[in-house]
Parts: sequence; structure tokens; C-alpha cells
Amino acid sequence: MDEKEEKIEQGEDGNTLNFSGLVLAITALGYAIPAFTATANAAATKKKARTPKAPKAVPTMTIEERKEWTKNLPVVREQIPYSELLTLKEEGKVKHIIKHPLTKFKEIPDKVLVVMSDDRVVRTVLPPSERDARFWTVWDELRLEDNVIDAYSPAVPVPVVQDWAISQGVERCGDMD
Repeated sequence: MDEKEEKIEQGEDGNTLNFSGLVLAITALGYAIPAFTATANAAATKKKARTPKAPKAVPTMTIEERKEWTKNLPVVREQIPYSELLTLKEEGKVKHIIKHPLTKFKEIPDKVLVVMSDDRVVRTVLPPSERDARFWTVWDELRLEDNVIDAYSPAVPVPVVQDWAISQGVERCGDMD
């Protein structure tokens, strides 16, 4: 071989391309571009600010309205054992079971009110599932959960603080130093 052919084989000629380097560069770009665009898209998605939802208006009562609302409510003194609740349901005498909205059945014992079909109201305390698993099995079989409703208690209004009271309170806090 002559010198020119040897230079071409060794890659010393300026007119030849180094294909192995080109293939590596294209492969690297092929992997980098999708990752770069995915990162850019994710960053663009995170930057979108969502408009906060307006809080739902909660109906409130003044203290006087609350006193008037609760004035004639009866006091429930009659209490039954929780096991009797199952018997009453089988007889078709349970109309509603009223619980506190935060009550988690089967976790801790909690008081409930039972409204009977004759509009009589009694109270009982339901046991946790660890203490009486059989009760909760029968509860599920009788579908007593369908009779459960949350008690309603209207929200108390937030007191209105006048601007002058806020500014005087800030000044007093500053004087305490």
C-alpha cells in the first residue's frame, strides 16, 4: 500500500470521516434530547398556577339563634344496650342512627342516638370491633350502615374584629417588649 492509503486507514487524512465517533455522538444526542424535553415539559407543568377554589359558604347562626334553635330540643335519657339495637333492626323498628360527624365506627366506643319507627329516641354506645366482633358482623349483615346519618350542628360565626381594635392590639403587643 502506498502512504495515502495507509493514512486513510489510520484516519490521518483530513477528508475522511470518523464514523465511530459520529455514531456515538448521534446516539448520545438521541438519548439526551427526549430526557431534556421531558424535563422541560415537567418544569413547565409545575409552573402553572392553579386558581384557588373559593371556599364554600357555610351557613352560620348567631349565638342568639343557636340558643333559640336548641331551646326546645328534648333531652334523651332512655338508654339501651347496644346488642338490643340488632334485635330492633330485625323487628324493623330502627328508623335512623344519628352519630357525630367525626365518629369512626368500629375504632373506639362512641355514643349514638337511635330513632325508632314510633319516633321514640334512645341512646346507646357502640363497642369497638376488638371487643365485640360478632356485633359488627351482624351489623354488616343487617346493613345498619344504611340507617346511619350524621348529626347536624350549624357553624358558629367567626367574630368580626374592627380595624381599630386590630391596630390597638398591635400597638399593645409592641409595648410589651
